[in-house]
Amino acid sequence: MDRDKIVETITGLGQNASPFWTNETSREFLSALEAVGLVIVASEPSDALLASMALRSDHGIFAPGAILSIGGGKLAMPTDSDYAERRKNRIESTIAKMRQIHEEVVGTGFYSEERAGHYSAMISAALGEKGSDNA
Repeated sequence: MDRDKIVETITGLGQNASPFWTNETSREFLSALEAVGLVIVASEPSDALLASMALRSDHGIFAPGAILSIGGGKLAMPTDSDYAERRKNRIESTIAKMRQIHEEVVGTGFYSEERAGHYSAMISAALGEKGSDNA
């Protein structure tokens, strides 16, 4: 994110704005943000968003009676006595992961602009690459 470009865009908009904030001004402001690649995201995700994210990550997560992979090549079958508890744990765990991903997106997770190079280097090192231009 180029902060100077964002500041220039908002300053230019501010110089043209009337003292009364209107819907049109709001649309222009949102367009200015989008023009530099920014979007507005709620700081707290709704349950619906978390469910959508979970479903995208695991298409069968909410399917009743789905066979569950429980690690180590083992499966939990709908006929197992502890199936309901395992299914509940799987859903809760996935929702927690989706909440963590959302935290990263909205800036309340581990990521920071100052550490961008560090995180890019982690990917490169893990993939055996010598460097990355994504810092």
